[in-house]
Amino acid sequence: MKINLYIKAGLIQLNILFLLLSASMVAQSGFEAKNGILDLSNYDLVNSRNASLKGEWKYCPEKLLSPEMALSNINWCLVKVPKNLKGQECGSNVLEAKGFGTYYLMVLINPELKGKRLLLKTTGIPSSSLVYINNELVGKSGTVSENEESYQPDMKIHFQEFTPVSDTLHIVVQVSNYKISKFGLYYNIELGLADNIRSSELMGVAWDFFIIGCILLMMMYHLVLFFLRKKDRSNLFFAIACFAFAYYTLSLSETFFQIMPEMGFSEALKLKRIALYISLPAMSLFFFHVLRKDFSKLMLKIIVIICSAYILANIFLKLSISDNLIVSFRFVGLIITLYILFVIIKALIKKREGALILAIGNLILLASIINDFLYNAQVIYSTDLMPLGMLFFLFLQSYLLATRFNRSFVMNEKLTEELTYINKNLEKIVEERTEEITFQKKQIEEKNEELHQLLEEVSSQRDEIEAQRDLVTEQKEHIEEIHKEVSQSIDYATRLQSAILPDKNILKDNISDFFVMFHPRDKVSGDFYWWANIEGHTIITAVDCTGHGVPGAFMSMLGVSYLREIVLKEYVTHPGVILRKMRKEIIRSLKQKGVSGEQKDGMDMALVSISHADNKMLFAGANNPLYFIRNGVLTEYKPDKMPIAIYEKMDNYTVHEITVEKGDMFYLFSDGLADQFGGPNGKKFMYKQFKEILTANSHLPMEEQKQALSDAFESWKGYHEQIDDVVVIGIRI
Repeated sequence: MKINLYIKAGLIQLNILFLLLSASMVAQSGFEAKNGILDLSNYDLVNSRNASLKGEWKYCPEKLLSPEMALSNINWCLVKVPKNLKGQECGSNVLEAKGFGTYYLMVLINPELKGKRLLLKTTGIPSSSLVYINNELVGKSGTVSENEESYQPDMKIHFQEFTPVSDTLHIVVQVSNYKISKFGLYYNIELGLADNIRSSELMGVAWDFFIIGCILLMMMYHLVLFFLRKKDRSNLFFAIACFAFAYYTLSLSETFFQIMPEMGFSEALKLKRIALYISLPAMSLFFFHVLRKDFSKLMLKIIVIICSAYILANIFLKLSISDNLIVSFRFVGLIITLYILFVIIKALIKKREGALILAIGNLILLASIINDFLYNAQVIYSTDLMPLGMLFFLFLQSYLLATRFNRSFVMNEKLTEELTYINKNLEKIVEERTEEITFQKKQIEEKNEELHQLLEEVSSQRDEIEAQRDLVTEQKEHIEEIHKEVSQSIDYATRLQSAILPDKNILKDNISDFFVMFHPRDKVSGDFYWWANIEGHTIITAVDCTGHGVPGAFMSMLGVSYLREIVLKEYVTHPGVILRKMRKEIIRSLKQKGVSGEQKDGMDMALVSISHADNKMLFAGANNPLYFIRNGVLTEYKPDKMPIAIYEKMDNYTVHEITVEKGDMFYLFSDGLADQFGGPNGKKFMYKQFKEILTANSHLPMEEQKQALSDAFESWKGYHEQIDDVVVIGIRI
C-alpha cells in the first residue's frame, strides 16, 4: 500500500516537471526572422503569448554601430539567435567568444500596437550590452567597449518600456565580451506588452522564492535532526546540499543582484559555479550514508576529489579560464547522477529500505539535469528546470529521512514501554527466567552424560585407529624398501643396456652424418639400435622387441647378443641371412613350437648392409620398412610381413639392392613414433605425418633433423602418456 503511494506521488511530480518543460518549450510564437527581418504584423500580441525574436539576425563583428550607422551599414552577415556567437560563421570567418560587435533586426508589428507600452525580456546578454529600439536606449548591461580595459560585464540586463510610433521596430544591440565562453544573444529574447511581462516577472520571482524557501526549510529541519542524532551524518550532508541548491536557485533568479547589489560579475558567477560544484559531492555523501552497502567507497573518493578540483580551479583560475570548465562539469554531473541511479537500482533489486523513493527522486533530478544540459548546449529551447527538479528531489529525500527518523522515534518509544514493563514486573520475570535456567541446566547435564558416553566410544575407536595406523605405517615402510630395491635394480639394468648399445664412433669412421633419436617409454627399453663395421661393410639396424620396460629390455639383450654372434663372429653381412639366422635363434631360445595359444614374443626390425667398395646398399625388413630420400623425394622400401619369431609364414626375407650416392639419406625406425597418441583430438601420429616431417627437413644437417623430429613428437604427445619405446636412426651417405 505504502509502495503504491510512493510510486503515485513520484509519478505525479515527474508529470508536473515534464508539463512545465513542455510549456516552456511552446511558450514562443511560431514566427522566425529571415534575413534580418521578423514579420509579426499578423501576430496578436495583445491576446497571445509573448513573441520570440528568434531566427536570422544581421551581425557586424568588430564594430559598435550606433542606431543611425546600423541602418546605413551594408557589411552584415547572418547569425542564429538565440545562439552563442562562438563557432558561428560570419562570411569566411568563424566567430570567437571574445570581442565586440553589433546585432540588427527589423521587426514588423501589428499597427494596433502603436501607442501601447511594450517591453523586451531575456535571461541575459553575455556579458555586456546596449539595446536600442528606433534610436531609443531601452536596455543596458555592464559597459560595452572595444577593449578589455574599459569593458565591464554584468549578470543581468535591465530593460525599459517603450511606446512604438510606427509599425516598424529597428532593434540594434551592441555586445562585447572578454571573460566568459558565452557571447552575444545566447538566450531567447521576447517582445510583449509591458504589463504582461512585468506580471510574469513578478510571478517568476514569487516562484523562485517559494522554491528557495522550501529548500531552506528542509535544510533547517535536517540540521535540527543532525544535532539531535549526530551519528547519522546523512542529515548533515543533506542540509549542505540543500544550502548549495538554494544558493544556486537564487543566483538564477532575477532579483539576485537586488538582494546583493555590491557583488561583482566575476564573484557572482564563481559563487554560482561553486554552489553547483559543492552540491554533487554533498548529495553523493548523502547517498553513501543512506545506501552504504551498495555505494562504492572508492567511487565516493573519486567524486569528492574531482569536484574538489573543480572548486579549487574555480577559485584560483581567471574567470576566462574557469568558465570553460562548466561544459565538462555537466558531463561529470550526468555521469555521477547515472552512477547514483545505478546504485539505487541495485538497492531496489536487493529490496533496500527507501530505495523506491530514492529512485523516483533521482529520476526527477536526472530529467531536469538532462533538460538543463540540452538547454545550455542550445539543443532545445526550454528553460532552467534544475531548481524545480531539485525541489521535487529534495522533498522526496526529506520525506525519506523524516520517515526514518520517525521510525527510530517510534522504536525508542516502544523500547521505553518495554523497559517500563520490565521494571514493574521484575520479580515475576526473574522467577520465570530462573525456571527457564533450571530447566536448561537439567538439559545440559543430560547432554553432558550423553557426551561422556560418546567420548568413551571415541576413545576406544581412537585406540583401534592408532593400531591400524601403526600397521599401515609398517607396511608402507616395507613397500618403500621393496620399491627402492626394485628401482636400484632397474637403474642397474639401464646402465647395462646403455653399455651393450654400440659406440657412435664406430659409425663415424664410414658415415659422414647421422643421428639417433632414442626415447624409451620406461627407464629400460624394448627398442634398440645396433651397428658394426665388418669386411668392408657397415651393418645398421633398428629393432623393436615385443613389450617394453624390463621384459622388453631382456628381449633387447637377446637381440644384441645374437647380432654380435652372427655378424662379428660368423662374418655374415647379407641382410636376408642375418634376419633368417636371428629368427632361428629367437625361436630356439623362446622354445616356440607354433601351437595355438603360444606366447607371440619376438622382434620387428629393419637392417641395411652398406658396401663401401661399390656403393651398394642391401635392405631387408621384418615388418619395419626403410625410408630413402634422394633430392628431397622420399621412397619407401616395403618390409616382409614376417616377424623375427615363429609365424604362419616362414619364407626367406626379401632383399632390396640400392645404389647410393653422396647426399642420399635413409631412415630406420620402430613403430613407437607413428603409434603415439596426441594432437588436438587424441589421435595417432601416423606414418604420413612422419614422412612429411622427414621430407620437409631433409635439407638440414642430421642433428637439426633429429631436433625437428623430437620437437614434433613432444608437441604431438602433449599431456598424453608415451605408449611405446621410440627409436629412429637417420643416415646421410
